[in-house]
Amino acid sequence: MPSSIRLSDEIYVRILDKLTLSEVNSARLEAENRLRRVTLSRICLVSRNLRRLAEPLLYHHPWHPNGGLLTTLCSRPALGERVRHITFREQALAPPDPMMKSILLAFHGATVREIARAKYRWPELDALLDDVLKARVSQIYRRGETEALLLLMILVVTPNVETLVLSRLLFDSSQALSLLFTLCSNRITASENDSVEPFGPLRKLYSISTSGIADNDVPDTVRESKNARSFIFFPRLQSFSASCLDWAPSRRPARNGHDDNNSDNAREVTQINEESHTSEELPGPPMTGAHPNLRHLALLDSSFVSPTAVREILVVFPNLQSLLLHFFVHHDPSSHVTPQLDFAQLGNVLREPGARQLRRLELEHTAADTADGRFEELGRGFIGPLRNELTSLEQLRIPLASLAGVRPKALDLCEMLPPSLRWLWTSVTITGDSDAHVQAIFRMLNQAAAKLPLLEWVMVRFPRSHNAVLFFMSNDFAVATVGKRHALFRKKVVSPVRTPPGWEHELLETDVWMP
Repeated sequence: MPSSIRLSDEIYVRILDKLTLSEVNSARLEAENRLRRVTLSRICLVSRNLRRLAEPLLYHHPWHPNGGLLTTLCSRPALGERVRHITFREQALAPPDPMMKSILLAFHGATVREIARAKYRWPELDALLDDVLKARVSQIYRRGETEALLLLMILVVTPNVETLVLSRLLFDSSQALSLLFTLCSNRITASENDSVEPFGPLRKLYSISTSGIADNDVPDTVRESKNARSFIFFPRLQSFSASCLDWAPSRRPARNGHDDNNSDNAREVTQINEESHTSEELPGPPMTGAHPNLRHLALLDSSFVSPTAVREILVVFPNLQSLLLHFFVHHDPSSHVTPQLDFAQLGNVLREPGARQLRRLELEHTAADTADGRFEELGRGFIGPLRNELTSLEQLRIPLASLAGVRPKALDLCEMLPPSLRWLWTSVTITGDSDAHVQAIFRMLNQAAAKLPLLEWVMVRFPRSHNAVLFFMSNDFAVATVGKRHALFRKKVVSPVRTPPGWEHELLETDVWMP
């Protein structure tokens, strides 16, 4: 019989690279990642050589880590060094069960403390873990506590984690997780002052993202939440994305249906929103001072961010290049007060020098894809021209109703948008003059070569009854319908136009994804 052929490690690595788990935070990729993880697990059982090559890929990015993963990491601490990304989405949360928390502490608490003591030689961390992992389980149990404790243990034994995706409930439910971040934050800051590279958990973390809703369905705020501040102001963090998190408290109508303008709380919140213009006025560390490392900030499913709050964000994060604000107006139908979104003042803030470094900007109502157009009625004014101010802007997502109003006259988008723009995602008004918006888009595409020379990709959401795309003709752009209500205009070039970064896995309509 012919002898078996032995493949080189290089060939195996090239094959196994096809099974690398995606680092993109997208529910669309979960099934594919799950299949790849199962395949890698089976490959590890074939031989020692294949396990040596497959394990780095298998443990590079744990999705929905569980007690079994922690058991493996505790029995083989060297594997913890391989973990770079952790995704713990909301569907991984188990029903509330205080017994599971007791079991987790009993089986792994002592081992995790021992690993941390030997690995880091950091007395303050030892003290924190002693307090957290030896504590008695409280009689009052909140959903997510067990998973938050599990995540804390995993973070302690995985010192090279770079990105973290976690459920919003973990964000809220664990004071211990916040204490770990605060402790590591203080050590990193002190080491930078001493020009010494720190050795401890989270030292390589540069991206945090949360998903899901808050525990009480009401957005928490960066100002009021110590947990939130310990995450968003973590040193060296370059990207922070959160759902259901506001920057500052917003005044809401009182439960009796009347605006509570005369209450002490309303006066206090109004003062915070309207008078705090600089980061020095924000309450207490670590919110004071500039945080120069953050480049990307996304507040999704949050309340509308006031113009003053946007100004504060740009001051606190002076090097911010990407700002995503997907807001949801919390309106009580029984209230006589209609919330107003001051787009005109927001436009003034975006034209100030602090916004000129922005390369990506998204201002979108969370329910903007509904056909009733109610969100358009909440706007006061419109943002207006950004052409001469946002000279670095490459990527813009904004409804035309917010940018130019619902009934514009002689709308010239080429004069409103900066010449640096490459990718535009917008929508036509539902309640206003949709024909004016459609004609403005067509004129922009036909004049782009002269006035928007870098523009190559435009996604437009139309009202359901609109068929204007059928009449579009251009020498420079090709059009394709996407779903029932979207059209994609791409520049006619030799090389294919790629989907803009960050939008590759966006859901456009029900079961319709970004092409």
